[in-house]
Amino acid sequence: MKMVVFGSLNIDRTYSLEEFVRPGQTVSAKKMEQFCGGKGFNQAIALRRAGNEVCFAGAVGQDGGMLLDNLDRNGIDRRFVKQTKGATGHAIIQLDEKGQNCIIILAGANGEITQEDVTHTLENFGRGDLIVLQNEISCMPEIIRQAHKKGAKIIVAE
Repeated sequence: MKMVVFGSLNIDRTYSLEEFVRPGQTVSAKKMEQFCGGKGFNQAIALRRAGNEVCFAGAVGQDGGMLLDNLDRNGIDRRFVKQTKGATGHAIIQLDEKGQNCIIILAGANGEITQEDVTHTLENFGRGDLIVLQNEISCMPEIIRQAHKKGAKIIVAE
């Protein structure tokens, strides 16, 4: 059984604040940290750390090098990750002193998955293979349709 995470790759920017920004307010953050993220990225890392061979399919923009490097460092096959001319998906995360968060997400390259990308990727997978999805990329119905037609097992995780 082969496994592919067909999912999102994001650059997460976390801003630590005393409290969330309110309408009309400007505040200074205590710090900003940048991380690799996206539900797809996180799932691929978890599956790999659990000892699975993992292939990733998705998209990054010209600014997505840190995500590609991290996939490589973790031994995840990224041959189906395309690079677009636009920006990588990203999240702006407000984190308050109580540990609560507010998140704004921009799809970026995650929204540029095409039917051709789906076909190109899934022609390498078939009956009994595992396709992991998380609803943060374009072409979800097409991925599910093609994977089902091939007899692959489909998992949609949140």
